[in-house]
Amino acid sequence: MLKQFTVLLKKDVQLVIRHKFILIMIASIIVYSLYINFVYISKGGDTTNTYVLLENQYQMVVSENEKLTIVKSEEALYDALKTDTDGVGIRVNESGNPYSILLYHVSDKSDKNKALYSLNKLMANYDSEVPITYLEKGNLELKQRSTMTSVIVFFEITAISFLGVASLFFKEKSMGVIKVYGILPGSKLLYIASKVLLFLFLEIIFVVTMCFINIGVEYSLSILPEIILQVILLSPIMVMLGFLFSVIYNNFKQFIFAYTVIVVLVTSPVFLFVTSSLDWKGIYILPTYYAFSALYNVFMKKPDSILSYALICMIVILGLTIINYRLMKREIERG
Repeated sequence: MLKQFTVLLKKDVQLVIRHKFILIMIASIIVYSLYINFVYISKGGDTTNTYVLLENQYQMVVSENEKLTIVKSEEALYDALKTDTDGVGIRVNESGNPYSILLYHVSDKSDKNKALYSLNKLMANYDSEVPITYLEKGNLELKQRSTMTSVIVFFEITAISFLGVASLFFKEKSMGVIKVYGILPGSKLLYIASKVLLFLFLEIIFVVTMCFINIGVEYSLSILPEIILQVILLSPIMVMLGFLFSVIYNNFKQFIFAYTVIVVLVTSPVFLFVTSSLDWKGIYILPTYYAFSALYNVFMKKPDSILSYALICMIVILGLTIINYRLMKREIERG
């Protein structure tokens, strides 16, 4: 059995190399890294939360859409900023005038823009200068890098694995490999397992390389075990989903329809709503929301319970394995 699995894995590796899949991964790493370093980081965004401390019970009407939060004490203000190091704290005196701004230092230009942005959210067209008090060095750039890297990693695992295993399957089908495999003794699970293992290995290499390049070696090493665990849970699911639809459809053109539905209708909303200020309750019905949230929380070093998520993933993997085994058996018998 081990010898047969080795032969299957070697055959899949040769197909991947022959069709220049490695070059596609390398090109993706280069393009994504260039985007993160020279477009996304320099662009930034107006997503700053503002925390307001009103002295002597001064009353102020605050719009919920403006990301303004009223805190009740000095301690609550510092706690809020400690949790959200990208936020801005504003002290307002009993006359209703801002007199102090607190934030974590990133850069003079960025800090000034954030302070002005937050002041104008609080009081439109406010033009008086308010002194800034720095708490300590912030990590806005690292957070931005981690956010976009998590998005790209998730897209790579969900979309590329899904599409990659399909391209291999249809290539083998056109070469007559499926028919030959049907008359040879051996487990059909090994055929599926070789593709799962191959793409899992490729995804881990991709993820580690992306992390080292874009969020630094030191930070990457601190979260790498958790990231690899997320890849181990998610990659087999996407590979077997891709395999499932490959067997269902007759050719690659028909398969593209399923690919479009999954990537555009299921994956894209996750990127849009999880990494932006938009709010849509329907996002919670998408399984990809929870998969991406688990990966995103690892990149952000947010404590999250992995046990229930891992258990669900293993159940899904087991279910997909049984379904793919039966579909593969049917495909061989039909061939």
